[in-house]
Amino acid sequence: MDDVEQKPLSPAELKKLKKAEKAARRKEQKGEQGVSQAPQQNRHKPSNKAKPDSTKPGTTAHKKSASTDTQSTSQYALGTLLGHLELRPRLGAPVPEDVNSAVFELAVRMSAFQVLGSTERCRQMLLAFQRMIREYRTPPDTLMARSLNTHLGKQIEYLKQARPLSVSMGNAIRWLKQEISKCLNDSEDVVKDNLVNAIEDFIRDKLDAASQVISQLAVPQINDGAVIMTFAHSSVVSKVLRDAKRGGKDFRVIVVDSRPLLEGKKLLQELQAADIPCSYVFMTGLHYVLSEVTAVVLGAHAMFSNGMLYSRAGTALVAQSATDRNIPVLVYCESIKFSDRVQLDALTTNELGRPEDMNLQIGANTSVKALHVLYDLTPPDCIRKIVTELGNLPPSSVPVVIREYRNS
Repeated sequence: MDDVEQKPLSPAELKKLKKAEKAARRKEQKGEQGVSQAPQQNRHKPSNKAKPDSTKPGTTAHKKSASTDTQSTSQYALGTLLGHLELRPRLGAPVPEDVNSAVFELAVRMSAFQVLGSTERCRQMLLAFQRMIREYRTPPDTLMARSLNTHLGKQIEYLKQARPLSVSMGNAIRWLKQEISKCLNDSEDVVKDNLVNAIEDFIRDKLDAASQVISQLAVPQINDGAVIMTFAHSSVVSKVLRDAKRGGKDFRVIVVDSRPLLEGKKLLQELQAADIPCSYVFMTGLHYVLSEVTAVVLGAHAMFSNGMLYSRAGTALVAQSATDRNIPVLVYCESIKFSDRVQLDALTTNELGRPEDMNLQIGANTSVKALHVLYDLTPPDCIRKIVTELGNLPPSSVPVVIREYRNS
């Protein structure tokens, strides 16, 4: 019998046939590996009995982890938590090109922490800029105001290499640039005279007169027999207390200080020279003397628009301790230190001091890392009022003052 001639399969039929053959092979493989597949699945599942918990004490993994953590705790803190804070190198000779000698001298002194206090740093910066303007020579075929603005930027950048600019310095620089922009079409001599006189007026109005007005407002608030506590050194606090003594007020001052800068020693010397009875204690003795205190007065590095006081590290502890005992806390602060910034913690933005200033006797222990943070934040709840040249203000009025200042 002749073989029946098979018809060729269509592409659809071929695809269906291959699919059926593949399914048959897969079914056959599953049947062969059915016994061994269950152990393989169990092997991939985690078993609480077979796998020890590395977080439990006593395990090898836990011991290694604890050892590693102990050795790198401080490095982790510096590298992760405060790694964004930069420690400026100590500046020195030679004088960089395009940097005025007065600015160079100030930067070196700031780098060595010989100029402390935001008010004093702002004053010295303006005096250095004043000398720089007098000595500046305009390049040929350029306008004095335009070239001076560029030259000023180089001086500012060099000062930043020494230390971060304070809020008062930043506000003063912003004002100076506005003054330069008003002199675009004036001659070199006219520009120099206008700027030199403007800087003198700014120092007189925003620094000297402001502290004088604050003193006039604050002195009547000091009662006879008061025991006033203050922390570190503030030029305006020193002036208020000395003026109160000259005005016949009878009071006593407790100066709280902390290492490594020991700024309170300078305030102590100034108050003793004015015949003001003083006591000097370190931060560790704060709670032993608070029972005698009737008021706490503090200086400020800056006041932020959310009412936070930004000042020397330790200020927050003094203010909080006094608030817990219902002791009023007053802040003496010039409006030049007001900032529109909002800061919620002292870690996001801060400044590192030099670790060698702490003078730690750590020997060859390389696992110890010295950390010197310069500032902290005091919440507005701990501040009774802020005494400024504009009057007595609550912390919530800081943004109002900034807005009015800019509109004027």
